[in-house]
Amino acid sequence: MNRVSDSILIRLYLLFFGFVLFSLAILGQVIRIQHVQGNFWREKAKNKIIKASVKADRGNILSDQGSILATSLIYYKVGIDAKVFKKDSFINFNDSLEVLAQNLAQHFGDEEKDAKYFREKILSGINSPKLPKVKYLYVPLITEWIDSEQLKMVTSWPIFNRGSRLSGFALDKLQKRFYPYQQLGRMTLGIVNDSFKATKGLEYAFDKELRGMDGIVLARRLAGKTLMPLEQFGQKLTVDGYDLQTTLNINMMDIVRDALKAGVEKNEAKYGVAILMETKTGHIKAIANYPEEFNYAVAQTYEPGSTFKIASAIALLEDKRVSPQDTIDTGDGSIKYFDKVITDHHRLGKVTFETAMAQSSNVAISKLVQDNYKDNPNAFIQHLERMHMLEPTGISLKGEPNPSIVRPGVKEWSGTSLPSLSYGYGIQMSPLQMLSFYNAIANDGRIVKPMLVQAIRDKSQTIRTFETEVREDKIASDETLKKVRAMLEAVVERGTAKDIRSRDFEIAGKTGTVRKFYNGKYQEEYRASFIGYFPAKNPKYTCLIMIDDPSVGEQYYGSQVAAPVFREIASNIFATDLDLNQEAFPVAGPSSLKYPVARLASAENILPIYNTLNIPAPIQPEGEWLKGSRDGNVVKLAAWNPKKEYVPDVSRMSARDAVALLESLGLKVKLFGHGRVRKQSLHPGTLIQRKNPQTIILELN
Repeated sequence: MNRVSDSILIRLYLLFFGFVLFSLAILGQVIRIQHVQGNFWREKAKNKIIKASVKADRGNILSDQGSILATSLIYYKVGIDAKVFKKDSFINFNDSLEVLAQNLAQHFGDEEKDAKYFREKILSGINSPKLPKVKYLYVPLITEWIDSEQLKMVTSWPIFNRGSRLSGFALDKLQKRFYPYQQLGRMTLGIVNDSFKATKGLEYAFDKELRGMDGIVLARRLAGKTLMPLEQFGQKLTVDGYDLQTTLNINMMDIVRDALKAGVEKNEAKYGVAILMETKTGHIKAIANYPEEFNYAVAQTYEPGSTFKIASAIALLEDKRVSPQDTIDTGDGSIKYFDKVITDHHRLGKVTFETAMAQSSNVAISKLVQDNYKDNPNAFIQHLERMHMLEPTGISLKGEPNPSIVRPGVKEWSGTSLPSLSYGYGIQMSPLQMLSFYNAIANDGRIVKPMLVQAIRDKSQTIRTFETEVREDKIASDETLKKVRAMLEAVVERGTAKDIRSRDFEIAGKTGTVRKFYNGKYQEEYRASFIGYFPAKNPKYTCLIMIDDPSVGEQYYGSQVAAPVFREIASNIFATDLDLNQEAFPVAGPSSLKYPVARLASAENILPIYNTLNIPAPIQPEGEWLKGSRDGNVVKLAAWNPKKEYVPDVSRMSARDAVALLESLGLKVKLFGHGRVRKQSLHPGTLIQRKNPQTIILELN
């Protein structure tokens, strides 16, 4: 009995000591791995499994009607990691390789990169003698950046359709910001640099909303920078950015940009600015800077010159210092204040105040302001403050400057300061700030905050809307505003801007010409401007044109350089805005049908119509597709060439022309309804996929 017990105890002791020794061995191994070989294994793990940032999709910037103005696209480069490639897992490998090589050559090859080139490149990688010695062996195959649709096609091919674990399929990704309309309104939309950091415009102002939140996922490193996400581990989902729906209208942006470009080039100017605002709402429908290198419209100040005279007129009328029919003697067209002589463009003699404004008399306005406010210049400046002319508009873009003015009491103030200020010297404002002031005159004295964004959206759901914000209900009395509006209409009817009168609708506005100041003095260089609104009796749009340093002969006045650009924009907006046409021509008749404008049509269909109606419609130059605009009593037709890689805007085209155009670009078209195009399912600017033809649905009415 004792022997049996002793034997059992011995075995238990041996078993116990065996467990102890085994545990010590494990502990020793843990200590060795953690402390002796720790750096080696940590580095190895670091090279295999890492925390990868997953980029959130940046939101889109949309037009007022939902067309894409800015979006993000992912591009790829394709290759294989020969170290991962499992040749034995493929049945009929050689046949599959041959098909893959032929596909690569057909879609991404050239004279040198044929099927044989791609086949040998793949084989050289998977048969490389380096494989046992390296952690990965990346073989690039498609070295150009391809889009998502092309990637979908590539991953359907033999071998690649087996996934990355067997085929070694590897990708490099690049996210790029894409602007379908290229330079159209680019400084307003903004810039996202190569590091995907927003730096300007709406991209910067609404970066928080647009960029979303990046996610994190554990990933296995396959080849170089190529990663395979392990989605079941350590995943933090991305939150995609919101979309911005702006107030910008693509058709109006196109009209404004084209007119400004023509004006700048015709006058050989340095640059130009044009802003179009909806009068009642403050919605900015178009901003153009030509060239689009800097947002002069919002971020740069200038001396407004004679366009400022209307502010002086409001001050005088509000204080009952003058009436429109009072007579002012402008003498020989010059007047001297201390050592400064102020002159008019031409001699007017004795004229009414209204005529002096219509003819833009420097002498008349400076004389009235100097005589009435020289003893209390602050009373004049207080009028400017009440009209909010000395503060920024509060537009949502970053970097709007504060207006600046020379005030009494500072060393720059002198005996010539007040008369100079009366016609727009000695004050600095941005074009947008001047436009906001004129918009208040058109809007019955109500100042509204200029708006560029009307909603923030999460796909189809509205997150936040922006309503029109009223900054001031009245900048002046109704009586004063009525008189001022009559003066602005007189400028176009019989004053400095009479050459832009239209038979179709009335325009009100003011010309301005100012010498540029730099290097401590005023130079023989000018800025020409025109600010106005239309239709004059019931304003719908307010518009500013400013052209810097026109240099063709003696043509540098606002009436010669800027006003014609305004008329071109107003005429084309009027021709394409059905509401304005119905207001102007409530009953159909010869006047309403005399000069119809086709926004976009085929030459084959539209020219016979114009010829039959005997409507003058010169074409410059000839082309298959024509874009219509109106220049006074003449319809202008310009050749238009569609960008073959993007979906065009076919709104308001005839169904016949729209179908012909879209099918010529490789799209399939479905129609619903009758008449002209009201809506299209693919937004203008959408990338056309050549390999997989898309279907576009057109709604007609």
